[in-house]
Amino acid sequence: MVDDVGEALGPFRLALNEALLGCASLNPDGRDLACHVSGELSRRDAAWSPVRRPGRADAHAHGSDCPALRHWQTAIAHGRSKQAWVASLCGCLDELRPHLPWYRRPEPDLPGFMAGHANAVLMGHGGLVESKCIRIGLTLMAPHTVYPDHHHPPAEGYVVLSEGEWRQEQGPWKAPGVGGWVYNPPDIVHAMRSGPQPLLAIWCLLLS
Repeated sequence: MVDDVGEALGPFRLALNEALLGCASLNPDGRDLACHVSGELSRRDAAWSPVRRPGRADAHAHGSDCPALRHWQTAIAHGRSKQAWVASLCGCLDELRPHLPWYRRPEPDLPGFMAGHANAVLMGHGGLVESKCIRIGLTLMAPHTVYPDHHHPPAEGYVVLSEGEWRQEQGPWKAPGVGGWVYNPPDIVHAMRSGPQPLLAIWCLLLS
């Protein structure tokens, strides 16, 4: 396990960039978003300079208040058994795991969802690295959990690292498969859900 967050961020940046370029080459939907995020990653130093914040070593930062994290190793092990770039990206995430600032989307009327998901920001406001242009994060969901309908102004893309399903508006649920790419246009209502296995995905938002 890499103790220094800066050492772990460099390989993650390279692995995510490779994944985004692969997504952009195979999927016309959201290709501009994938290319834009990839370009932003490429313009930055290979060893990102992480934000140093006081109080990082608290329960919130380490996710001890996120029950869904007990499914972390299952999700990572599953991803590491798949195609090379998925395995590489999951390995990088596992190195970053102790440093991630975990949080949960507040939905007090949905206790199953609250117990069944965990989010972390890697790049952007509140993340390991600051950026005003893009926001990159991670979502882990316990088996049989639904991330409820929501929407936001920025376009969003998911790099899918496990089995799971996504839906837009009132359309059908679709399973992109491990290594898939999901694109949500600006302000579209969308949701996702896990099946028998935990769901793991990296999301990218274009802010400007």
